[in-house]
Amino acid sequence: MADWLAIDIGNSRVKWAAGHAGRWRDAGACQLAEAAALAAPVAGSSLPAVALNVAGGTGEAILQAWEQALGRPIRRITSRASGGGITSGYEHPELLGADRYAALVGARRLSREHCLVICAGSALTADWLHADGRHGGGFILPGRHLMRQALAGFAGIGETREDDSWPPACTAAAVTAGVSFALAGAVERAWETFTAAAGLPAQCFVTGGDAPWLMAHMRIPARQAPELIFDGLATLAEEMHP
Repeated sequence: MADWLAIDIGNSRVKWAAGHAGRWRDAGACQLAEAAALAAPVAGSSLPAVALNVAGGTGEAILQAWEQALGRPIRRITSRASGGGITSGYEHPELLGADRYAALVGARRLSREHCLVICAGSALTADWLHADGRHGGGFILPGRHLMRQALAGFAGIGETREDDSWPPACTAAAVTAGVSFALAGAVERAWETFTAAAGLPAQCFVTGGDAPWLMAHMRIPARQAPELIFDGLATLAEEMHP
């Protein structure tokens, strides 16, 4: 498998790494607002570049700026009906987020069992993946920080801070407990629903910036897979451009 410069443009951050599925190096990340001017991560790379973008026009402007730094095109990965060993479960496959699509492909590379694939970032997404590669759909929730920001706007709550004290005897602790119960509980419910419907055990992969936080609050067996989206990008890039 060839090496790639893999770029993941999310809603709040840009992540990148060099290498191939299972072997990544020189990884980094920055805030979305800083990325267009930050050519250093890519300018010196001689590797072919592949990217996904879920940040719309802002992300496309970043890719164009980085293409100038590289002096060559960056190959875009978008969602499609099938590829990378999976078949999309979306009615309109192109509307599945490219990050979710790449994460499913990355999970398929790691396991041929039923999988629940969690991306915990600005939003929290959960997707079911059957052992035969069929995507069984999924759901989207506001992520940890979006939930906190929403509550901070209410009178009587104001700015909230992380407070893990137990029992939650102040507003900050009540918000922290509510957010963790909501997100971890949603994942646990998804796990129970999927494993009951499949009638077989499943694996759970968790990726994204809030993966460590989420896993600390969940009560189901799960594996943190920080490079899952990069793995999916490399797999799809190899398939599309062998």
